[in-house]
Amino acid sequence: MTDHAQLASSSLVRWPEAARMGRVIPKRQLAGRSAAPTALRTALTEDVEQIRWAYSLSPALMGLGGTEAVPEFVIVEIDLRADDLPADVLALIDRAIPHVTVLELARDGVAGRESRMVAFPRERAGSTVKVPMAAGPWEAATAARRPLPAAADLELLYLAVLAPILPVVCPRSARVSQVAATMREAGHLDRQITQVESRMRREVQFNRRVELHRELRSLQAARTALEVGPGPDAR
Repeated sequence: MTDHAQLASSSLVRWPEAARMGRVIPKRQLAGRSAAPTALRTALTEDVEQIRWAYSLSPALMGLGGTEAVPEFVIVEIDLRADDLPADVLALIDRAIPHVTVLELARDGVAGRESRMVAFPRERAGSTVKVPMAAGPWEAATAARRPLPAAADLELLYLAVLAPILPVVCPRSARVSQVAATMREAGHLDRQITQVESRMRREVQFNRRVELHRELRSLQAARTALEVGPGPDAR
C-alpha cells in the first residue's frame, strides 16, 4: 500500500467543505445521455435512489494548477437502493458526467450506513477507452476519513486520492495516462491468468500441465510486480 494510504486506515477522504456543491443530478438525464444497453440504463434508474454532484475541486478553490488530463475533478455521491451497482452501470455514470470523477457510493448495511469510493482513471474526461474500475471496500459511513493528501497539481491530487483503491502501484510522479495503461495491463494479465487456470483444469497430459504451470507462474509474477510497484526511490 502506498504512503498516501498510510495516512489513515480509511480509503475515504475528508473533502473540503469549501468545495461542497450538493446539486442533485437527475438519473434519467444521465441515462438519456448514454447509448448503453437498456438493462444498464434501467439499473441506473431503479437501483439508485439519488445522485448528487457533491464537491468540485477546482484550481481556484484548491490553489493548484489543473492539467489537460485533470483540469478539475468532482466527487459524485450515489445513494443506492440496491446493495451495490455493477461496474458497467458505474462506468455509465462516470462517462455521462463531463468531468473527471470520483464516485462515492452509499448503502444501508447490516451494521448501519456504509460508503465506498470507486473511480475509472481515464486519460481525460469523457474518454471512451475502457479502463478497469478502481474500488475501495465498504466502510462505516461514520468512520474517520483521511485528510486530503498534499500534491503539486490537481492531476497528482486526484491520483493521491485514488492511491489506496488502485489495483496497481505507480510512482508518485506518474500521470493518469500511465496509471490507466498499467491498470489495463493488469486487467489483461488477470484475464490471461484465468484462461491458463481454466486450461490447466481441463488438461490431462502431464507434460502439457507442466508447461501451463510454468506459464501461469510467469503471468502471476508479472501481475504481482504491478501490485508491488517500483522501488522506494522511484515513489
